[in-house]
Amino acid sequence: MSDFIIVCYTKLYFSSSKDSYKYYISQHLTVLFFIYLYTYN
Repeated sequence: MSDFIIVCYTKLYFSSSKDSYKYYISQHLTVLFFIYLYTYN
């Protein structure tokens, strides 16, 4: 499951510079990503 999240995060991160909407999503996903790491590790 964590690998799937990392892949999604990476795709959003590298596409964020092209679209402000994707950038907005990636910013929030970053927070969720660290919460996920903090919770399950």
